[in-house]
Amino acid sequence: MLSLAFIVTQCANPVAPQGGPKDETPPRILEMDPPNYSTLFNGKQLAVSFNEYVKLNNLTNQLMISPPLSKTPRIKIKGKSVIIEIDEQLRDSTTYTFFFGDAIVDITESNPIKNFEYVFSTGTLLDSMAVKGKVMDAADMKPKDGVAVLLYIPDVDSIPNDSLPILSRPVYVSRTNKEGEFELNNLRNIPYKIVALSDKNSNYLYDLPNEEIAFSDTLIIPAFLGRKVYKSATDSVKMDSTKFEKPKAKDAEIGLSKREVLSGSDSTANTLIPQQNVNPNYKPIELFMFIEVDSTQQIIESSVSKGSLITFRLKYPCSEFQINPLNFFPISSWNQLETNRTNDTILCWVHPDMPDSLQVEFVADSRILDTLDFVLNKVNPNAKIDTTKIQRLSFNTNISAGKIGLNKNLVFESEYPLVNYDFSGVSWFEDTLVGTPPIVFSNSVKRIFSFDRVLNDKVKYKLIIPDSAMMDVKGRINDSIILEFETRKKEEYATIVIKTILSDTTQQWIVQLMDAQDLVVGQKIVKPNEPLTFDYILPAKYKLRAILDENKNGRWDTGNYMMHRQAEKILVFNTEFDVRANWLTEQNWELK
Repeated sequence: MLSLAFIVTQCANPVAPQGGPKDETPPRILEMDPPNYSTLFNGKQLAVSFNEYVKLNNLTNQLMISPPLSKTPRIKIKGKSVIIEIDEQLRDSTTYTFFFGDAIVDITESNPIKNFEYVFSTGTLLDSMAVKGKVMDAADMKPKDGVAVLLYIPDVDSIPNDSLPILSRPVYVSRTNKEGEFELNNLRNIPYKIVALSDKNSNYLYDLPNEEIAFSDTLIIPAFLGRKVYKSATDSVKMDSTKFEKPKAKDAEIGLSKREVLSGSDSTANTLIPQQNVNPNYKPIELFMFIEVDSTQQIIESSVSKGSLITFRLKYPCSEFQINPLNFFPISSWNQLETNRTNDTILCWVHPDMPDSLQVEFVADSRILDTLDFVLNKVNPNAKIDTTKIQRLSFNTNISAGKIGLNKNLVFESEYPLVNYDFSGVSWFEDTLVGTPPIVFSNSVKRIFSFDRVLNDKVKYKLIIPDSAMMDVKGRINDSIILEFETRKKEEYATIVIKTILSDTTQQWIVQLMDAQDLVVGQKIVKPNEPLTFDYILPAKYKLRAILDENKNGRWDTGNYMMHRQAEKILVFNTEFDVRANWLTEQNWELK
């Protein structure tokens, strides 16, 4: 398949004039050969002449041809004209549209002719039906800019309808604008299959795993939405022109046979406008774009760090896993294993008495994923080590600038797992000395632990951990630790309460509170007649997103084209919350 990479040549090298006021006027079309909206076209060349020198800007991404051509057209600049040379036999009785977008600009200030299109028919009729709509990202409902919108005629040849985007080129193609809107004009009055595609390799095929897709569950029927025409000229320069007639109902059904000639010579004559109020009940199509997920579990990254820490990053969470040695046979435990909260990252802390080179087999959920080789970064035996200097254990806490979040526990995270610890000498102060709270490790690796105490506001806390109370696997011990901190005050926080209205109580909805960077701050599952409370919220701007959790797995799931499964529905609340300290914000939201 040929991509839409157009051959562009220029027969002259005009230079923009210097001096004078800035030119803000786009080029004016003086003549089109054949005239726009011609019928019975059987030539090989199209020409558009302008009142000034022009150039082609980003033509590869701007120009869309419907139906697509099999061979690359040759497009060149000749004087003040754009010449299009077609090197193939066009289809009989077919309406062709060359949509240039904003590709044709003047050479002085690159002022574009907006949304210019060249339409002609090889038959006696001009197809007059149209489709309009919008493509949005299924995950965040934001408009998709610059994606291809493709139409196919179903039930032709031997290709199944589902396979059309995979095996066949579309019969009509358009591209979305920055608002995600698209428009396909001059269509036949027949049903179509519609697909939107982020066509990474520009071949009009859904053939790459990283291409996003959107589709309609049913065939679509185009409608007569009015005829795009050019505004009449308003200056003293006149050319041959005809009046534009509103097509009759019969014409709208079977196409238009009238030849319409471009008129006008001022800048407004280059602007295409639709007939108004022709079909006020038309509902634009909405398509929701997603990227399919390969459901096959795999290791997407593995690495060695900190000398003997092997990290495995999986594509999906796993419920159980094993790391089996292949080139060594330990008589006892050779590692310590740690997982993250979502069980898709595994940390393998290798004991220091293991070989330098390891070969292991990684098994996840009873399936062998891979066999991997690792070289551990052992300490250089020739390196000089100061044995008189005690190596100190390093750690982090969740204290920031002397403060910790209200309703949080104090958390310690050591750089390496601990092998020895004695917290009997720890002192805990809440204004005065009190009993030390229970210390809880997050897992058996004993690298992260917390003090199990609900922290109150308006209390000054102090923690003292004596010297040598902890030792990590590297043999490093802690220095004396003294931490003084307090919580944020309750008045610094806000509360958001969402009262949901469910049209169907059998459905499961998830409501997410998101910050300005679209990061999820909190998430709750909706229950009938129970308000959702997001408390301890810091002042900022927040958004709400709701997920129709069709499979009730507690998260958003993408779609699958061949399985006819759309991505799970997303609703985005129409306004942001500008949350302030010590405020209670209440909002009703109907989910349907």
